[in-house]
Amino acid sequence: LFAVFYCAVAFETHESVPCGIGEYWTECGTCEATCEEPVVVCPQVCQPGCFCKHGHVRNNFGICIQVQDC
Repeated sequence: LFAVFYCAVAFETHESVPCGIGEYWTECGTCEATCEEPVVVCPQVCQPGCFCKHGHVRNNFGICIQVQDC
């Protein structure tokens, strides 16, 4: 019963919370580049969530911006 509830909540969460500008939803994302660390080496760990689109990085406020705007 708990597993059914958890799956329903997890599904509802990503469907009801849209990603921001410059972001996309994926079921299998990993660590992201930032303005301070544009090249990131990280393990291949799948994590669902909103991630920056190609050519974008997170700024100090956690917003995805184009790399040239850092």
